[in-house]
Amino acid sequence: MFKIVAAVVVIALILGGLGWWTFTGVQASVSEDAENTLISASEREAEGITQFVSERNNDTLRISNDEGIAEMSDEEVRQTLNDELRRLPSDVAAIHYYNIEEQRVEVSTDAFAEGQSVDGEQYPWVAALGEVADPTEVRSAEPYEGLVGSSGSEAKYLGFGSEIDNEQTHAIIVVVDLDTRSSLLEPPVENSVINVVSHEADGQVVLAQDLTQILEPHPLLDSLPFLAQSNLETRTDEVTAQTDLFEDDELIVASAPVENKRWSVTTMAEQSTVFATASEVSRSLLILIAVSLLGLVVLGAAITRDINRSLNELTGYAEEIEDGNLGVDINQSRADEFGQLSVLFSRIRDSLEGQIKEAESARKEAEVARAEAEELARYLQDKAEEYSDVMQQVGEGDMTRRMEQDGEEDSMDQIAEEFNDMIGELEKTTGQLKSYIDEVDQAGAEVEQSSRTVREASEQVAESIQKISDDAYNQKDRLDELRRSMEETVERIEAIATEYDNVSVDEALAQIRDVADELDHIAELSQETMAESQEVAGAAEEQAAELNTVSDRANELQRYAEPLRDILDRFETEKEHEFVFSVGPTGTTASPDTEQSDDA
Repeated sequence: MFKIVAAVVVIALILGGLGWWTFTGVQASVSEDAENTLISASEREAEGITQFVSERNNDTLRISNDEGIAEMSDEEVRQTLNDELRRLPSDVAAIHYYNIEEQRVEVSTDAFAEGQSVDGEQYPWVAALGEVADPTEVRSAEPYEGLVGSSGSEAKYLGFGSEIDNEQTHAIIVVVDLDTRSSLLEPPVENSVINVVSHEADGQVVLAQDLTQILEPHPLLDSLPFLAQSNLETRTDEVTAQTDLFEDDELIVASAPVENKRWSVTTMAEQSTVFATASEVSRSLLILIAVSLLGLVVLGAAITRDINRSLNELTGYAEEIEDGNLGVDINQSRADEFGQLSVLFSRIRDSLEGQIKEAESARKEAEVARAEAEELARYLQDKAEEYSDVMQQVGEGDMTRRMEQDGEEDSMDQIAEEFNDMIGELEKTTGQLKSYIDEVDQAGAEVEQSSRTVREASEQVAESIQKISDDAYNQKDRLDELRRSMEETVERIEAIATEYDNVSVDEALAQIRDVADELDHIAELSQETMAESQEVAGAAEEQAAELNTVSDRANELQRYAEPLRDILDRFETEKEHEFVFSVGPTGTTASPDTEQSDDA
């Protein structure tokens, strides 16, 4: 609204400024045209007066130059003058045949004037004739008041005189009725007044629409003193004066000089009349500007009202939508920008409805998914606690425990399956180790007993060297096999220890490795013994000493196997005898796949 009001104000100011500029221009132009009208009227009348004076001069000169008029009788002259009077315009009142010397009218078209004596004071043309130096020159005197005809009423006249050619005693006088000539004056505007003023007669009126003003001083002589002096240029004057001719005191006067005569034509009019057109145009222009401004204000108000109403409707739609009322009825009947906005609001409402429905559906799906996720989380937590209990019991040594697979979650079932397989392998390995330790302990006892037997029967060594050699080969093979089995066991125990950090088998593994090293060493000794038995069949004492060493090593093996048995006894298994190592006093080795040698 502020922008529209500001725009209306700016446009109003611009329109007002342009209107005022146009108003002043039109007013000045119309005023100038009005003044030009008065000046044109004055100039036109001045030209008419100039032509009038020239025509009367020519008429007077033509009659005075008529050859033979001086030779005519009075009757012939009268006839001639009457003929000329009939040819001349109606403003010519009379033609005199004047005797200069006697200052008497000898013959005239006016019978009343014939024979009358005239003087220069009453008839100015008498004095004017005395001022004519050239017989061919016509002299028009100043106006005068006198009698013409037998009516007995006085009128205003102007005389034109010219001496008759070749004669200095007579002249032709053409008398013009100024009242009749004044009737030819045409005012340019309503209530205007045209006067012809004479500068030689101190501003006396020569011709006037108001006949009573003729031979009277000009009514504006006090305001326009140049009328009593001389006026040689066209001019306009605005004066303030009270006259009987006008009701208004504010007047405008246009003056134009008459050529070849010290006269001026003045056209007077009230300024209100002269500028009436300008005032009317100005008033019309002001009314047009006012109507334009009013129309602009009304248009701006209408546009503002329409825009505000439309914006209020759109604001109401937006507030309803904001409050959640998506069922609001949106008017989409308008075809303008507000209609487009209404359509857009409708689309937004429909889009919001769709989005809300989708969001509600998504919320429900999310709630279902959350419930499922919570259920899965509870299941996984319970399963993890169950698996944790199993792993804790396994870690405490109960290797008979297994993780149950319920088919609810594939990942948990896979973990249980892999864990059970791992524990099964570990249980099998632990059982094998337990059997191995028992066999090692038994074999150590047998070795020790064999050593004693060998010492007691050293004398039979020589005889039994071959048999001992054979046994030594068999013993070596069994020791090698035992060493490899122990290495595999160490690797399995290391793998199990890696899986369960809470089980420490480093010391036991070190002892097993030491036993394996000793077994390897025993194997080497057996090889040496075989070589020596072959080379020195009779070295019974040396073999006995070696057997003592073997017995000591067997005792050490029994000591090393004891801590490992203590560790393995902590593990509860169901497969302790699935894989068995047997080491007898004869050095033979047995497994589930082969029977123990009877030679032992």
